Amino acid sequence: MKKLFPKLLAGALLVTASSQARAALFITNNTDCDLTIELYAHDFNHATCMLHSNWFVVPANNSIAFNNVTTLNTGTPSWINGPAVLTGGTTAWGWDASKFYFTVSSISGVIGNTGSCVSNMSTTMPGGCNGNNVTVIWTNPGGNSVIDIN
Repeated sequence: MKKLFPKLLAGALLVTASSQARAALFITNNTDCDLTIELYAHDFNHATCMLHSNWFVVPANNSIAFNNVTTLNTGTPSWINGPAVLTGGTTAWGWDASKFYFTVSSISGVIGNTGSCVSNMSTTMPGGCNGNNVTVIWTNPGGNSVIDIN
């Protein structure tokens, strides 16, 4: 028990710290089809879902991660109506929702975080990838955001 307690305490502290950060976004595409996606976010100067990214591709069987909302201030995909302001940091930033479609089928969907501009945290797209049904889920483990495409 003496060896287990420090590990449990360290794990609890990490979860607590990360749940306050609300920083990263992880997108995992576990399908055999490329997914084109647009992100929505907020910051100190932009209300929920008011920051819109340019469209970008998450390749088949691949993943993409963004450290925080300001990651899109430079480079690709970037914010269309940004940049996100640095004021407020992770207490003011947040990922809100995503719109997406599969290039091969043009079947599309939207998902979002609880309390955002999109009411559903998951959706199923019948025949979305090569005739196979695809489920897209938004979760918030440890305060980060994850979009999981299966």
